[in-house]
Amino acid sequence: MNPSFYKKISFWLLLVLLSIGSKDVFAQPSVSSTTVTYCKGVVTDSLVTASGTTPTSVSSLRWYTSAAAVGGGSFTYTSPFPSSGTAGTTSYWVTEYDGSTESGSVEIDVIVNDIPVNPMVASPVDECQGTTASALLAFGTDLIYYDATYSYLGTTATVPSTVTAGLQNYYVTQTDASTGCESDKELIEVNVNASPAAPTVTSPLDLCYGIAASPLTATGTSLLWYTASSGGTGSTTAPTPSTTATGTTTYYVSQTDLTSGCEGSRASIDAVVNPIPSSPTVSDPVYCQYASPSSWPAAADPSHSLLWYTAATGGAGSSLAPTLSTSTVGTFTYYISQVSAAGCEGPRVSITLTVNPVPVISGTLSVCEGATSSLSATTSPSTTSAIWTSSDPLVASIDATTGVVTAVAAGTTIITYLNSDGCTADETFTVNALPTPSIVVTETSGTTTDDGIICDGASVTLTASGGTTYSWGTGETTAAISVSPTTTTTYTVTATSGTCSASTSSSITVNPVPVISGTLSVCEG
Repeated sequence: MNPSFYKKISFWLLLVLLSIGSKDVFAQPSVSSTTVTYCKGVVTDSLVTASGTTPTSVSSLRWYTSAAAVGGGSFTYTSPFPSSGTAGTTSYWVTEYDGSTESGSVEIDVIVNDIPVNPMVASPVDECQGTTASALLAFGTDLIYYDATYSYLGTTATVPSTVTAGLQNYYVTQTDASTGCESDKELIEVNVNASPAAPTVTSPLDLCYGIAASPLTATGTSLLWYTASSGGTGSTTAPTPSTTATGTTTYYVSQTDLTSGCEGSRASIDAVVNPIPSSPTVSDPVYCQYASPSSWPAAADPSHSLLWYTAATGGAGSSLAPTLSTSTVGTFTYYISQVSAAGCEGPRVSITLTVNPVPVISGTLSVCEGATSSLSATTSPSTTSAIWTSSDPLVASIDATTGVVTAVAAGTTIITYLNSDGCTADETFTVNALPTPSIVVTETSGTTTDDGIICDGASVTLTASGGTTYSWGTGETTAAISVSPTTTTTYTVTATSGTCSASTSSSITVNPVPVISGTLSVCEG
């Protein structure tokens, strides 16, 4: 080998030894990373940890903030904590020191990268309670989302919850792809507005088949009408239910808060198209004048009510039935419909009240025993039943067809006449008792007194009794008369009591006075 080569090697070794001097007696510290990178504003670690610096021997580490200070300038045994307040590069030097000897230094560069600006966001955001919110909107690169407590939510845009009304805070950052530095957190305010209550509605809504309905109504603001409980597009025009078929159709309506624009829950309205009831069951009542009527023969179906009218169409119905009066003869027509529990009214049916006249009996209604009386009555007689009847035929009997009454015994009876309408007339028929006259003969003529046999020329007193007034065949009207018949004579007296009279007779026998004949004057002897 060339001797000059060894000379050169020896020269360079000498220079190295001279440059190291006495302090390069052991190795430098072990440094894993001579470049430590931070983002501006973050909390830094101690440099010994961040750089992975460890002594290569049992020695202490000395930290310098300038290369010129190494080996004689200011140092610290405590690992520094680099500042991240300002972007840029800061260098540190570290050596080992065993108490007498210091190793060579290792330079560690701390690079503080600037953070990117905050992302642009849409804030504040208004959402409506109970709806599906839109994802948070932000503009930047490598976005990261956080909740109000700065808890990591992810890199996908967060969809706020709208279960509860109120203010929600979210945060978003963007990251510089080249440095990995994250920006400050940008606030996104989400205001979840309370949804208004459902409108006030009336349900079910009863409608009647074939009767035009009015548009539906509800109490609320900015109403929207739907045909389904969810989904679909609301209409600001209230629907008008169809009544061409019976059944139930459900409509839905919501209201919108004019301030927040939030739409509330939907209220349902059941439009029930009810069938029209039939006409009520009626029959035409017939009464005799002055009869005591019962109720109108009209019946509604169960759960239905009646309405009364005075005309076949039009007018206002009354739930009160007209007065059923029989005081006036004639026909009186009313009209009735029935109304279902749903308020649907059916067609009207007529009901006609007929009041027939009561017959009037005429003729003599008071006679004496044994007499007859011919009665008559107004209106046509019955053709199906006995026309004339007597309540007590033992007092007076009556011919059922002719109306001739025969007085049988003193007393009263009810005579009834039945006409062709079934109406009757009653009259009291009185049978008056006949008087029972008698004659008492008073005379003193003849062999026996008071026997009605007198001698010619005698007088007799005849005394009548049994009546209130008397009439003698002689023309006298006193109860007692004196007569002097010359021949046998019958005397008749009529006694009257009330309107009834009866007669009796008494015969007076007149005997001739004997006539003595012969010489009624002689001499003695």
